[in-house]
Amino acid sequence: MTTFFVRKNLLYLFAGGLFVVFVLLSFFYSVFLSRTKAVPIYTNFYFLVTEEMHVEAGAELIKLEGGAGYVLCCEGREYAVISVYLKEGEGESVHAAMTQLGKTVQILPVKIDYLYLKGKDKKKESVYLSALNVLKGYISLMEECVGLLDKGSTQESVKRILIAMRRQILYTVKQYQREYSPFSRLCRQIAEGLADVENEILYASELRYLSCQMVDGYLSLCGQFKL
Repeated sequence: MTTFFVRKNLLYLFAGGLFVVFVLLSFFYSVFLSRTKAVPIYTNFYFLVTEEMHVEAGAELIKLEGGAGYVLCCEGREYAVISVYLKEGEGESVHAAMTQLGKTVQILPVKIDYLYLKGKDKKKESVYLSALNVLKGYISLMEECVGLLDKGSTQESVKRILIAMRRQILYTVKQYQREYSPFSRLCRQIAEGLADVENEILYASELRYLSCQMVDGYLSLCGQFKL
């Protein structure tokens, strides 16, 4: 009988302790949320990826076939990326065409709804939103250049767009160097990737790779403002 009551009391104590811990965690979480500002950005990207198990080998094969061949790490898993899109419909049309050719591919959607700003970051909300909008514009322009090459536009016409884009990106590097240094560093990397555009033959696969790199950078910047 005594053992039964001891066990019963221990269970009550354990349950009571769990309840107290739950209440405390809920309190601290609510305090945390009250000091955090959720800024909506509602951005979607659609990666067309292979379902191969050997990601590195798959990426190299994708490059040979004209795809990006970019290795993306998303939620602890790696994917070999063929291309990335801002609009779901574009990704679906390419997915359907590749499926008809017997390719095993899938669309990997990545969605970002909010930036969660805390402390001093709340004062820089406009800076972060402006920078991310600028980067999204560059991504869209890169996607457009890929489309132009795929449709048979001349090297010179696409190069003119990319050269002008690189100049603008270099200006962006200086513009955000003090206000948002991680974004400035990313823009510098993008500009370096475009450095030889003027003197080399353009390949859609290389531009697709750069596009994936830009989107991955965008996701990394947003990842700094997760809950």
